[in-house]
Amino acid sequence: MDKTEIEDVLKNRELFYLEWTEPWPSVDSEGKEEIAAVVCRTDVNGCINMARLAAKKRGQTIEQLEIDYLLDFIVIHWAAIKGNR
Repeated sequence: MDKTEIEDVLKNRELFYLEWTEPWPSVDSEGKEEIAAVVCRTDVNGCINMARLAAKKRGQTIEQLEIDYLLDFIVIHWAAIKGNR
């Protein structure tokens, strides 16, 4: 996905959401530890705000452009952009 496509997502953010998978520890029916893949999903604004919070916690300024926050979120979480909620 290139920058032009991301700009389109930002312009039409009400039409899109992002999904990513997080590993969660779990135990199967025999007591063996395993990792469950939990699918997470939120809207474009939620992803931007989570990336902004992560920057703030690292002591960075939160004055980045929204496109930069969204790109950071996609890269860090291997998030997929999905359309029409």
